[in-house]
This record gives sequence, structure tokens and C-alpha cells, in this order.
Amino acid sequence: PTCTNDQGYGFLWRIVDTSDGSQIALEESTTKSNTRQLFLPPRTLPEGRTYAIRFDTFSKGNPAIAASANVILFVKASPLEPVVEGGSLVPDGVVFALGVAFTLDASKSIDPDEESNPWSYQWECLKTVDATGDTTGALSCGSHYAAAWSNVAPVSVGYYAFRVTVSKGARSATATRYVHVVSGAANSPSVSIAPIPGGVVNAGSRARLSATVTSSASSETRTMAWTAKRYVLVSHWSPCDRVGVVNADP
Repeated sequence: PTCTNDQGYGFLWRIVDTSDGSQIALEESTTKSNTRQLFLPPRTLPEGRTYAIRFDTFSKGNPAIAASANVILFVKASPLEPVVEGGSLVPDGVVFALGVAFTLDASKSIDPDEESNPWSYQWECLKTVDATGDTTGALSCGSHYAAAWSNVAPVSVGYYAFRVTVSKGARSATATRYVHVVSGAANSPSVSIAPIPGGVVNAGSRARLSATVTSSASSETRTMAWTAKRYVLVSHWSPCDRVGVVNADP
């Protein structure tokens, strides 16, 4: 079907899946496929496929006066964005006393495509050999298969890496958070900072951080303070999935 403008021209959009030659049905009321602009609502075209899109225009009074243009379009799914509450991006960023339990939570991870597929989660605990964040030669200290890993309490002091893989359908993404466990009083507090999605703040934007403190101490004896340290993070996209850390402010 076509419609005409004031000059008597008709317009028509067509989309073909190049993998099997099938034509994609376009609802005129939503896609405006009979106008000069084509509107494709989210998930109109399944991802992972290549499409040939053709636009035809012609004179209503003389069909021999016509022109067309084609474009090839590949539809790619957006990557998942792991968002983890608890732990730190650097090995010495969060410190807990031995015996104090803490929680790591990836339930606020983001799917930019908002697909209806359910999330799945896989956690892995690794005790690293030092404070560099390198998991080469690390000892496995457990695994977990839910969004939140609650009441984690390592049995010895040291540096720990907690790696989570979040998945949705065929897509997956991985994030690593670190915890430093030290000797301390059994009733030491636990603390976590709410994550900033993506871990990025624009230079001209205000950053607002929120911390949660769990402690048996009374509010009169408990003190809290914020400090800042500048780091340079160097990602190593290798099977050990580690983050190299350079202290920029020694």
C-alpha cells in the first residue's frame, strides 16, 4: 500500500531478512512505512541478523518515473551491564574483620534491551596470592548461583576476588569485586557503598555516594568518615579477568 504527497508521489519501505529471504511485515500505523521516514519500534527486527532495507518512490501518475535506494543493516544486541553492590573495584578498597559477614549483590544489573528473558547469576570466590588483583594461582573458595551472595565470611585473612557472571539468553557479562579480610574484633562493623551503574561519572556532574553501615555499636560510639584516593585502573581482558591497580596518589 502507498500514499501520495501533494506532488503525487508514492512511498514504500520494505525489509528483507538476508539469511532466508523472508520479508518483514511492517504495520503502517506504527512504522509509517508508506511515508518518507520509517519508524521501527524496539525489537521489530530480531537481533543477530542482517537486513536489506529498500525505499521506493514513484510518481502516481506515471509509474515509469521511479527511484529506489537500499541499505544493509545488522542488528546487534546491547551488552549487559553488571552492577554489583558490595566489595570494591580495587583489592584494598573494602576491608572486613575476620568473621564479619558481608553481602555481594548483582540484582541491579542492567539490560539496555530490556528483553523478557530471565536473569541468571554465577558467583565464584577466589583467594588471591597478593594485593595486585591477579587471580593467577588463586585458590577457589566457593561458588554461588543467585543474584545476591549473602553472609559471605571467609575463614582466613587475605585478599579475595569475587567474580560474577550475569547472563540473559545468549548474552553474558562478567564483573569482579575485591574484599580484603584482616584480623579484627568479632563485633567489627561491615560497610558497603551503593554502586554507580557503569562506574562512571561525567566530569561536570555531581557524584552522590551512599554507604550502608551494619554495626552492633551504639550510635554514640560509632564514627564515620569519607576519604578519597585516586587510582588508575588497567583492565586485563584475559581468562583470569583481573584488574591491575596503580596507586596514583602514594
